[in-house]
Formats: sequence, C-alpha cells, structure tokens
Amino acid sequence: MIHRLKSTYCAVLVMVLGSIVGGGGAAAQMASPQLSWQYALADGAAYGLGISDDGATLVAVIGFGFDPGGQIVSLDPATGAVRWTHDVPEGASADPIVVDGVVYAGMGSLVGSGAAVYAVDAKTGDELWRTDVENRELPATPIDAVTYANGTLFVNRGDAVLLALDAASGAVAWEADLQKPSRGAPFVEGDTVFVSTGFDGGRIFALDTATGGEQWSVEEPDNPVTGPVGAGGVLYVPFVNGQMVAYDPETGAERWRASMGEQDPGTGTYPRPGLPLVVDGTLYVSSNGFGGAHTAALDALTGEPRWSVPTGDFSAGAPAMVEGVLLVGSDTGDLLGLDPVTGAELWRVAIPEKIDLDLNQATPPLTGNGWIYTRDETGGVAALIATMS
Repeated sequence: MIHRLKSTYCAVLVMVLGSIVGGGGAAAQMASPQLSWQYALADGAAYGLGISDDGATLVAVIGFGFDPGGQIVSLDPATGAVRWTHDVPEGASADPIVVDGVVYAGMGSLVGSGAAVYAVDAKTGDELWRTDVENRELPATPIDAVTYANGTLFVNRGDAVLLALDAASGAVAWEADLQKPSRGAPFVEGDTVFVSTGFDGGRIFALDTATGGEQWSVEEPDNPVTGPVGAGGVLYVPFVNGQMVAYDPETGAERWRASMGEQDPGTGTYPRPGLPLVVDGTLYVSSNGFGGAHTAALDALTGEPRWSVPTGDFSAGAPAMVEGVLLVGSDTGDLLGLDPVTGAELWRVAIPEKIDLDLNQATPPLTGNGWIYTRDETGGVAALIATMS
C-alpha cells in the first residue's frame, strides 16, 4: 500500500456521498449536499490533511503563519470534534499520512523554526519518534511531501534533497541530492522511487528504494508541475508548458506526450495540467489557463483525447474519483461532480467560504470511507452530507 502526501495551504470541507447507481455509463443524479457541521480554528489554519484507509482517523497539521510552532490534530470525521492535539516546535507545510495506526507528519515551513518528521500514535496522539531533518545551513527547511511504501518514508525536503527514513524507528537510511527542487510528492513502485524536479528545466529521476542510487533520469526543457504518477506500467508527469508526458518506468523512454486544452492564440501557450488520476485505462487531468480551466479525459496508453469540459474561469483542482463520480474543485468556489464517461456535470456544491485550490494542482479532494475532504478559504472545517434525489 502506498500513501501519497501532497502540500496544501488551507482547511477542510467534509462531505458524505450516498451510493451512486450507474446506468448505461452515467451515474445517478444526487441532490445537493447539506451542511452538517462547522468547526473554526481558534488560531492558525490547516496546512495539510490525511485520512486512514478505513476512514476512521482524520488528521490535520496546523500552522500559525509567520509565528513559530505547529500542531498535529486528530478530528472526528463525522462531527469535527478534536480527539487529541500534539504540539510541535516546527511549522506546517504538507499533509500528514495515516498508516497502520500511525500518523506520519513532515513538519517544516518557509518561515524557519526547524524541520522534522514525526510518528504519532493515531489513537492517542502520543509521540512514537521524531527525526530532525533540518538543513541548518539554510534559514528555513520546508518539507514538501512524504510518501510511505513498504516500511519506508520518502521525504521531499525543500532544499532539493530526498530522504529515506525507516518508518518503524525514524532512522535515516539515505539521502539523495536532487540538484533541483522537487515538484510534488515521490511515487513508489516496486524497488523504485520516482521524483520530479525542476528549476530552469526539469529532470525526472528513478532511484533505488534501498540505496537511493540512480537507475535512470530524463531531462526536460520545461519544469514539471507536480510529482509523477504511475499506473498500468506507465509513468505520467505534467509540465508547465501544457504537456502531459508518459514515460516507460523501466527505462525512462517516452511513450507519448499530449498538450492540454486549447492553445492561446495570443501567447501560443497551452493551459498547465496538474496531478493526473488514472482509473480503468483513462487518465483524468485538470488544466489551468487564462482562457479558462478545463478537465479532460485521455486514453492512458495512447494519450488520445476522449472528452474535455470547462470547469472554472481560470483554475481547476486535481481530480479524484468516488462512487463512480469524478470530483473537481473549481475557482467558482464549487465542488463539481462529473460523469467520468462523458464529462457531463452531474451536480455542483457551493462550498461555504469557497473551496480553495492548490495553485500547483497537486492536491485532489481527499476521500475515505464514502467521505470527501477538501479545503475552504477560511482555515475552518465544515461537514456536508449528501442525499439522493
């Protein structure tokens, strides 16, 4: 089981979906979800969110802006009540993850106060271990993302270093100098960890999970938008020039590349794609641009387009799938439910205080046990429950 961690900078909206019955490739229409509860933080805002596989544990990491310190907080997924709080001296900059009853959180922000990776008991909030990973030669060391796979935590640190930590003890197994800042979260498959980096040109790495040794790397003239995603024997990376590129994960050889959306006649540029989602041979991706935001479906093996629909005035969030419905956040402030076969809009939900979108399009709505978790612009927490029409 692989758990992905991606950076967020706001708070949480929770929504429950009832079962959706498919018919002829289209999902059943649902009534608009109703607000169930709201919780406002007394101070700070949730910078990251994680949930256990069974949906029973919901965890947020809280930051306090330019003030030092942060918190790891467990919330009741159904009520928003605080179960426990674990105070830490570092700031918050990325999502926590919950694996086998343990919360793992990489804490470290752009405003200093150190950097560390924590393991905390998911039931009690008791600290199991803490590993200091700060680069003291820099004024600040943010933690960009953490991935868990096969007993190892892979940590993208903001100074272009990838660390591998033993998940049981927190001991650092190895460090790899990526030369350029990482983009998004690492992706792990088998004995390989894949990482996207970029600054004045990108580079995609395939590294050995046991040693950090390079298996292959590919240079690109443009920067990646997010980390890589693998599915069905293909590795996918979105780039700021508007292209989605598919690679062979064994060799790094290019399989295909496709431009997202319509080219802007004035600038000649294409909308920027975000983190892709691959389900049943279809790649879903949202793209941002001055000509509007779109969400598209492509054949995952060939890159051939299947459909594309507008989902925002300028920005749309990374997609997620739950109960046969494709979820996309929009800069209209709404959460959209789309038919994954046709792209037709099934419903939209106006989020209190507006849904907030990750500008790097790396954070899809978080789902678990039939619930959907996403962000609003206030730093608060809201809960909505859906009903069938």
